[in-house]
Amino acid sequence: MGYVQLLWQNVDKNMTQYNGAVEAVYTLISASAAFLFGRIALNWKVHGDCLLGVLTLVGGILVTFSAFATSMIFCYGVYIVFGTLYHIQMTVAYSEIAKNIKPDSYALVFGVNSLVSLICQTILIYTVASDQMFKLPIQSQFVVYGGSFIVVGAIYLVKSIFTYLNVYTSRRIIASKDNSS
Repeated sequence: MGYVQLLWQNVDKNMTQYNGAVEAVYTLISASAAFLFGRIALNWKVHGDCLLGVLTLVGGILVTFSAFATSMIFCYGVYIVFGTLYHIQMTVAYSEIAKNIKPDSYALVFGVNSLVSLICQTILIYTVASDQMFKLPIQSQFVVYGGSFIVVGAIYLVKSIFTYLNVYTSRRIIASKDNSS
């Protein structure tokens, strides 16, 4: 959400901006939510993709709606909620990755992950915001950013459907073997 201030300037030029206060509230809420989500005892291998899909989809919808917002209060609320959802996702994803790799591989895995994400982010921003490509207005940029989150969220949800089907069919097979014995 690095370009959110450009969107905020476009929404209401006359309103007193509370960017610093919003950043403080966002930091406190997202840190608390990420901490609480990290404490949830859940089978993340089964339910993790669904959670990531729903949170990413909701975040994408919020970012897309913020592109059309006319209220700074709404924009601030979206920023806080989106940031909170993002930090919850990162906490869950990073902790699950860390649980499933060798300790001496942390730096490599997280470094490659950061590199790939920065490359993707650079390509997306270059495509929608640079003078050499589309140079979309800020509202259109946020529609593209929101749309990309919606697509990623949909992919996670489709994957979670396959995971749930796999778990369901595995349990049915085990149950039928137990009944036939």
